[in-house]
Amino acid sequence: MSTPFIETMPPVSEPSPFEEILRPAAAGRKIERPSGARGTRHWVRVMLSVLIPLVVVVGGVFVADMWARASVAGPIQDSLAAAFQVEPSAVSVDLGGDLALVQLINTRFPIVKATVSGVELGGATGVANVVMTGVSTDRTMAVEAIDATVVIPPDQLTGLVSAISELTPSAITVSDGEVHVATTLDLGIVGEFDVIVDLRPDAGPGSITFTPISLQIDGSTVPASDIRALPVLGEFIAPSIGSREYCVADRLPMALNVDRFRASDAGAVLTLRGVGVIVDETLARPGLCG
Repeated sequence: MSTPFIETMPPVSEPSPFEEILRPAAAGRKIERPSGARGTRHWVRVMLSVLIPLVVVVGGVFVADMWARASVAGPIQDSLAAAFQVEPSAVSVDLGGDLALVQLINTRFPIVKATVSGVELGGATGVANVVMTGVSTDRTMAVEAIDATVVIPPDQLTGLVSAISELTPSAITVSDGEVHVATTLDLGIVGEFDVIVDLRPDAGPGSITFTPISLQIDGSTVPASDIRALPVLGEFIAPSIGSREYCVADRLPMALNVDRFRASDAGAVLTLRGVGVIVDETLARPGLCG
């Protein structure tokens, strides 16, 4: 007798909550990702695709501008250092606020400014401020014009006054366009006298001088033209405060002419000018004293 076949069905189990989360289709639900996260990632990719090329372009322009500035400022710096006989590190060159690369493409810099520290004149040390107009990127072409001022501050005037006038200052003040020198005049057998000599700065070709204007002695002010007429003292004082020219050409660029020497609140100011100066050839040469 055969045993009847009995068909059995596997037990059906209910899905667990974890299966519903991990298998949303079996659970009959669809899990949606937040749309905000997708939007944020999209904008990040867009911003990066814009910013990265922009940073590369800006960096390239910056590097090119530095190269352009160095290619123009370097020769000017070296020439001014040679002309004023200082180290190149004492010269700073300003090509202006515009991009040097743009000006280099235009083959011309409208204005170039430079500052030269440590310029020596007659035992005094000052600062030269140089302004160049119409500077071509072709270094064989002449600069349209160069104006420079060498400023000797009041605390440095003692050496300069001593070198030019042969006075020995005990104190120096500057006012009303004049340099007032307090000193003691040794007149030999006549004696020593404390005086104040009023000097006016003047300039000549390649030279500067201090011209006596007046003498203050014993509370009186005597014009320079009347000093020799002073009783007894005049013949002794006049030679000791006479005007003397002092050559400065050998301390300055040959291509720049001495235009003016004056006194201001800043001290003694020497003005130089030049036209049609070639930076590499003529600006770098110091002048000569005869």
